[in-house]
Amino acid sequence: MVVVETRLPAVEARLIVIDGRLGNVDSRLLMLEKDVGLLREDVAVIRSNYALREDVAVIRSNYVTKNDLSAMETRILKWFIGTGITLATLTFTAGYAVARMLH
Repeated sequence: MVVVETRLPAVEARLIVIDGRLGNVDSRLLMLEKDVGLLREDVAVIRSNYALREDVAVIRSNYVTKNDLSAMETRILKWFIGTGITLATLTFTAGYAVARMLH
């Protein structure tokens, strides 16, 4: 019994220290739960509003490549030259027709 009585104050002192450390655990735990809830809301907003990797991959797959640009340039040049030749031919034909009518 003597051993128990001598150790009892030491154990009580330790319990007081532990109780002091754990005294505000409930309030700290409530704050953490609130913060986790806010983080979940923020992540949900981020996921719904911002582009994901898959979205970026789809956008990048729709980019114009150098081959696409050179093909478009070739098409535009063909149309430009064809239109120029057609207009020159029409102008010459109209001028020739007017000249034949006057003579």
